[in-house]
Amino acid sequence: MKGYEVMLAINPELETDELNSLLEKYKKIIQGKKGIIVKIDKWGKRPLAYEIKNFQQANYVLLSFDLDSKQISDLERIMRLDEKIIRYLLVLRQERTLPVKEKSRRVTKQEKKPEVEREKPEEEIENTQEE
Repeated sequence: MKGYEVMLAINPELETDELNSLLEKYKKIIQGKKGIIVKIDKWGKRPLAYEIKNFQQANYVLLSFDLDSKQISDLERIMRLDEKIIRYLLVLRQERTLPVKEKSRRVTKQEKKPEVEREKPEEEIENTQEE
């Protein structure tokens, strides 16, 4: 099973009960296909960037779920035919990994590694001891 997210733009004229029943319908469809609902996030009514099917607003809902990839085409077909859904976008969910940022800073003269002292030849050591 792979993780998916679908952003639904739903008819803004639907009442709260109708919206909840629509979400329950898709929840049952996904669970009927042996999927797992991870999260349902209701964003509420928001304006559209441009008019779609004579609507200037839509109820947005983000639905996260795990489902076998063979079942996705059936789910998309059902969403496409549903008149209550104005538009949808289905994407493969990727696990979020935050990269570790290394601190970029300048190295000061004190932090530079001291150069390895080269060994003095034996003659120089003897000359310094005699003096």
